[in-house]
Amino acid sequence: MVDIIAEITHKALIHNWSPRFGCPVTITTDQGRNFDSHPFRYLNEILGTNRIRTTSYHPQSNGLVERFHRHLKSSITAHSQPKCTQNLPIVLLGIRSAIKPHINATCAELVYGTTLRLPSDILNSKSDLSTPTDTYALKFKSIMQSINPISTSRHSIKPIYIHPSLQTCSHVFLHVDSVIPPLSPPYTGPHPAISRKEKTFVLKINDKNISYYRPSSYQSSDSLLSAPTSTHKLADAPSPIYSHICT
Repeated sequence: MVDIIAEITHKALIHNWSPRFGCPVTITTDQGRNFDSHPFRYLNEILGTNRIRTTSYHPQSNGLVERFHRHLKSSITAHSQPKCTQNLPIVLLGIRSAIKPHINATCAELVYGTTLRLPSDILNSKSDLSTPTDTYALKFKSIMQSINPISTSRHSIKPIYIHPSLQTCSHVFLHVDSVIPPLSPPYTGPHPAISRKEKTFVLKINDKNISYYRPSSYQSSDSLLSAPTSTHKLADAPSPIYSHICT
């Protein structure tokens, strides 16, 4: 793909994925606007697929892909070629042929039912063409139907601390997700919480991941009258309310 605009994205799905693997039941995308366009929504209607989105600033919702990308990037950087596209085919061959310890199988076996032939196998292997094609196809189909799906393992078991007051507080501080000057406050706010879910908040400025918040001990409206001018303006300043929560 030379670009990720809506037209090129849905053409790549039709021309490459669907002819090989069929129509997917669910398509997981990020928050890109190209996936909210009319052509992509129309494509989901034609294929009968359900589109879900990952949450902003929460890569764990698409952890399987994120872990694969981390593995792929580390494998590509281990080569000295200036262009990553020159190393990509051999890197993918190695990744798809490597055994995953937690499932005791390779990616190729899960897709094709057999291992991929590697350069060392070409010298030592002997082709066995004695089995008829129809018999082999029936046997292969029976084996694939008997395979039970195995849940992927969670490699990160480190617990994430979430302040209990986030479930009840009326205002929160928002973490500044950018490079800030030294000695600058890392949070802005307090911002009123319009609604909340397990991992997202709706504020009067924008919605962010729950990991970027900490609760605020906010004063009542009567006590705000005697508060400093800067705090009073921040609390009363009009700002748009976005009711859309990224899921």
